[in-house]
Amino acid sequence: NRVKNDDNADDDDDGFDYQFYNFAPLYKGFDPAKSKRIGKNFIVPKRYVSNADFLSPVRDLTNRSIVMELLEDKNHDHTDDQTVMNPHANGHHRYDNEMWAQYKDELSSWGYNMIEYGWFYMDGISFSVEICLDHLVQRALMTYMADVVTGSKTLVPSSSSSSSTVRGRDDRVEWVGLPKRMAQISLVSSAGMDVDVSSLALADGGHMFLQDGLTGNVEPHSTYGQDDCKPNEYEFFGGSQCVKRTAVISATDVTFEYKLNKAFKDYDLYPASGHRSWKKMLSGVFSSTAYQPKLTVYDPVDIALAS
Repeated sequence: NRVKNDDNADDDDDGFDYQFYNFAPLYKGFDPAKSKRIGKNFIVPKRYVSNADFLSPVRDLTNRSIVMELLEDKNHDHTDDQTVMNPHANGHHRYDNEMWAQYKDELSSWGYNMIEYGWFYMDGISFSVEICLDHLVQRALMTYMADVVTGSKTLVPSSSSSSSTVRGRDDRVEWVGLPKRMAQISLVSSAGMDVDVSSLALADGGHMFLQDGLTGNVEPHSTYGQDDCKPNEYEFFGGSQCVKRTAVISATDVTFEYKLNKAFKDYDLYPASGHRSWKKMLSGVFSSTAYQPKLTVYDPVDIALAS
């Protein structure tokens, strides 16, 4: 996931000009009067490179202006040499997460903890978290299964905070084993991904929340058995998807049932017009030709039991 510079191999220690990283910051809100920042800041590295990553004009998009408008020079014809290359095109299918391991201690000194296996705990609740393609290739599920067959030795961050009014009391991060009954809540952040039932690593009654930037204005919906290759599976679509999975075991059948949760409300982040309109505030950061971004808030749901 780094580009080798054969002409100037002495320019740096390892002979590489570029290093590619893809990650998501993950935060828990808190009241600074009652708690410190300990265990509230996380970094989630993406593992797998997608051929849809990077702002490239050769991406397979119907409306290519969605990409073009985010590039700095709008008055020049955009060619491959003006955009960051996608390492996927050169056969690099994974990001350089070995470098993240070297940054782990430094990140901790800045108050961040790295979620390197796609699993973590927050106040005793087990979570899995994946970025886009990592969900489709079953990163969280594969980690869980590999941990089981190798003796359950994988350690992940567990953050807890006190509700005490004493500032900073009991705020801490520990490293513990993966949950025995999978994730009570799963999170996916993506651009062009849907909930895939074969990738879920949910506890009985657990919920998956997926927010997709590419289809953010598409109403969530589901189908069953419409894909000839998956005649007995649900498929989910839409910008915001919340799916509950329930296990069913009887004398004649073992299966999972799925339910799409549509009990949510969207809120504007910025007004549609005026000097603080969303197009002005998000210029160069978010496409203004696709849709107006909104904050999706779901009604409360029951959290799956941990044991």
